[in-house]
Order: sequence, then structure tokens, then C-alpha cells
Amino acid sequence: MKAAPKKLISLILTLVMCAGCLSFFGTARVSAAQNVEFTFNDPSVMSHFTNANNLAVSYSEAEESVMMAVTGGDPYVLFDVESMGTVSADVYKYVVVTYRTPTTNSSTAVQTELFMCAGAIAGPTGGYSVKYNPTNGYKYRSQIVDMSGESYWNGTVHAIRFDAFANANTWDCYYLASVTFCSDSASAQAAATAKTSEANGDLDSYSEAALGLRNYDLGLYTQRYWKGNIVFNESYYPLCNADGSISPASLLYDVKRIISVRSGSLGTEYKYGVDWTVTADGKFQVIASGSIPKISYNTMYNPPSNQSHPRKGGGNIFAAEGATIHNSQLSITYTHDDAWDGFVPDSKVDLLPGTYAKLQNKQHITAVFFGDSITYGCNASGLNRPDTEQHVVINVSPYMPIWS
Repeated sequence: MKAAPKKLISLILTLVMCAGCLSFFGTARVSAAQNVEFTFNDPSVMSHFTNANNLAVSYSEAEESVMMAVTGGDPYVLFDVESMGTVSADVYKYVVVTYRTPTTNSSTAVQTELFMCAGAIAGPTGGYSVKYNPTNGYKYRSQIVDMSGESYWNGTVHAIRFDAFANANTWDCYYLASVTFCSDSASAQAAATAKTSEANGDLDSYSEAALGLRNYDLGLYTQRYWKGNIVFNESYYPLCNADGSISPASLLYDVKRIISVRSGSLGTEYKYGVDWTVTADGKFQVIASGSIPKISYNTMYNPPSNQSHPRKGGGNIFAAEGATIHNSQLSITYTHDDAWDGFVPDSKVDLLPGTYAKLQNKQHITAVFFGDSITYGCNASGLNRPDTEQHVVINVSPYMPIWS
């Protein structure tokens, strides 16, 4: 038999060696920098989270992470590292935890404790833990846990118990996107940056302030809704059915992830699992027992005569000036996967080349608008002009200018 060429033998040996250092197990992977990454972006990871206490632990399709929601005192859950693969504490001295804690968490949910189980420390044990204060926000962050100075951190890594919060209220949440084991500080810093960006996905380019959107922002409010996959502050008017129930609401797109649900004034933010949720088919659902104001069926369809207009088909329908409608609306910011399939306007700038050139150069132009009370600005929250036409001056948060 003819001997194999040296180049072929060398190639086979290289592939065998690479297979040994790039072994895959479960949803973990060993990166080129020799980090061991456990990324929780699939429902199958739930089998590796066990022994939960007063913590509702589930996989969040919207967040593509493990959601831990507090249901009582001393909330915790065990992440069984060994069930996913072998990790050596002698080699990996840094642990990067990529997480998100919502802005709606209570003020007492300020500390997370990790019980680190390795070598002789077979299970969660007092005195063998680390603590950190998570930062609430709309985006994921990474916490680097330095175990290089801990003498007990040796041998095989067995598990990490996540004590989500030392003190918390019901349904305070902790989202866990990944846990990465790193050999040194530099690789931990690099992993923290990479895993944070990966977890945030399309939101990575937005600031926390933009995602929170506590004030009117012209640029974000006038983004073209047929482009991209994020909608800022879509309005929704929660209306009850005749029997008092509230039907799921179809927004402009099917919801993937809700970023924030705020009052029409933007001053109040409502809480997932307590005030609202999202149905399996991407509809927004107000929770009846929550704190979101709801409009009763009688208020809408049997209003007093001084707050009504004739309704097509008979009867009356609720109508009110001032801030009444503003105070009853929600502003919902969310992401979506489905693409716009409706009308998309064509550019007509070629018909007004002079005007367009001035706009491009930020020059002054004068425009005349023809229309009715809406064109005048009635019921815009920021309407604040002399009331010469006997129109209602609103002037309430978020102080949006009239459309023109």
C-alpha cells in the first residue's frame, strides 16, 4: 500500500488536535481564546437549572435568555455546570456573567450573590460566594467575577447558584444570557464586551436613554416605521370588553420583545408579569389585576351627554378634550421580526428641488398648512398657544409639538 504523503498526515494530526481543543458540549463552546462559553439562547438549557427556591425560572423566547422571576423570599436557582461539560477552575480563573435586570425592578432588588462550587466545595456553602450589585437597564451588561485570589477555586467546576436578589419584591426579574469562563483578565474583558454586544443584538447601537425614552425625541418619534425592527412609543388605548375582560392587542407589528411600557405622559413605567405580558403570537396583553388604567365598556359606549358624540349605528361614543385621552393611553416601545408589507411612500423631492436644497442646507423656509382643528394642533400634548379660536390648550407631558 502506498504511504500517505507527509502533508496529508500533518493535516490529519492538526484536525485531530483542533477537535480536542474546540470540543462542543450542549450549548457551550470553546472559543479561539480558550474561553468556555455557556450561551442560554435555546429552551433546551432549562434542564441545567435546578433546585429553584421562590424563583420562577423559565426560558424567555423574547429575550433569548433564562428569566428568573422572584416569587418569594430567599430566591435562588442552581446552574449545574457539570451537566453541560467539564470546566477546570485551575485554568479558568475569571467568570463573566452577562445579564439584564429591568428598570422596573423594586428599589430593594440591589444585590446578587453567586455561590461558586468547585473542587472540594461540592455544593452551595456559606463563605464561598461573591456578591455584586446589578445595574438595571434596557440593555444587557456583563459582570466579571475574579476568582484568581480564591484558594478554594480549584479542581472541577460543579455549579454556580444564582441568588438573584438579597431582598426583592414579587416578579422582580433577572435575565441571564450567558456565563463565560476565562483564563485571564484580558480575555475576560474581551469576552464581556463580545457577550454583551451579542446579547443586545439590534439594540446594541442604542443608548439606554434612547431605549427608555422618558421624554419626547423628534428623531426617534419620526423614524420611518416601515424600516428597521424597533418601534418607539406606539400608542395604545386599553379598552375593556362588555364583560370586563381585556382582549390581546395587535400592535403595528407582532411583538418580539417589549422594551418598555409607559403611560402616555411617559412618567410611569409598567412592569412585565404584573401589569402586562405578551401572548405566544406576539400580541400585547394588559393584565387585569395590574396598575395600568383601563377604560370600561360603559365609559366608552354609554358616556354622559357632555362627553359624547353620536355613534354610527346608534347610541353615543366617548369623546373628550384636554388631557383625558393622553392620560388613558400607553406608549409601547418594542422590537419585531416581521417586515413591513404595507404602503411605502415614494420620494418626491425631485418635484421641489429648490425647497429640498434649502432643507438639506438647514435654511429657513416658510410653509402654509391648510386643515381643521388637528392641523391647528388641537389635542397635541405640547399645544401651548394663545387660545384665540376657543380651542383647548393642552400643554402636558410629554409636550409633543403639533404635527406641522
